[in-house]
Amino acid sequence: MIRDRLGVKPLYWGRQGDLLLFGSELKALRAHPEWTPEINRGALAAYFRYAYVPAPHSIYTGIEKQLPGTIISIGPDGNARTTTYWSLADIRDANKKNLFRGADDEAADELDRLIRESVELRMVSDVPIGAFLSGGIDSSTVVGAMQAISPRPVKTFTIGFEEAAFNEAESAKRIAGHLGTDHTELYVSPADARDIIPRLAEVYDEPFADSSQIPTTLVSQLARKDVTVSLSGDGGDELFGGYDRYLQGQSLWRRLQSIPAPLRPIAAATFKVIPVSVWNALFTVLPATLTPGQKGNTMHWLAGNLTTSNFDALFQRLVSTWNEPEILVPGAAEA
Repeated sequence: MIRDRLGVKPLYWGRQGDLLLFGSELKALRAHPEWTPEINRGALAAYFRYAYVPAPHSIYTGIEKQLPGTIISIGPDGNARTTTYWSLADIRDANKKNLFRGADDEAADELDRLIRESVELRMVSDVPIGAFLSGGIDSSTVVGAMQAISPRPVKTFTIGFEEAAFNEAESAKRIAGHLGTDHTELYVSPADARDIIPRLAEVYDEPFADSSQIPTTLVSQLARKDVTVSLSGDGGDELFGGYDRYLQGQSLWRRLQSIPAPLRPIAAATFKVIPVSVWNALFTVLPATLTPGQKGNTMHWLAGNLTTSNFDALFQRLVSTWNEPEILVPGAAEA
């Protein structure tokens, strides 16, 4: 079994007794008549931390997600052997010794070339292809590259909401008009969004708590009427450092290191012994512009950061939705 380099295509596999199961969706495995599921409590704890079940684990005991860039070989003896044929970490480390040395405008030109080359490779398809367009930087960049390459208007799709705070359709419409795409938009009501919720477990196969799953499912249904494959801007924030936590993490770690190590656990214990309600009351004497949003919770969160021993542990806290998931799954060891 081989999985692609970045794990775009999912691949689940595992054993149930003498049975070897594998497939691109968990629902394919569940369809087998000898399927006997058991919840992986360690994976459930990890879900409460990250709001999804991280690879190589799945929500079921004995079933794993094959890691990107790997080959799993199973011999006549039944033993599985995993070989890594491509590693993003290795590519990163190798290129640290081969940094780009050009000027800013040369870097911009090279980035544009690489993006277009990457998009063109993904446009090779024997089925109709389109793109999700939100009007943001990431999806607009992908669609712009697609339209520059395509001899005909690219089919783009957007979901709109009546609530202005959640509506990206207006921005997407302006981008589509500027690029000259064949654009389709669909405005949905709160009732439409609620109606899709019962289907999400079937669509995603595993517990998944990101609210983006609702518009993603809706825009996928819309696009499926005209195309089979859609490109999107997913991954842009990871590639280009778009999340605040990338810079915040480094800044916070430098500040923590400025505090003498013996004092950190003392300060953490002091912060945590004061209840959230008391912290909230204490902050009322300060102007609102000088205080954090969730005052007491923020102080308890900072207390947890003070006890981290390295940057990786701190960054894990920054990406966690729940920092002590074992409390929610008693007896489980987080996967």
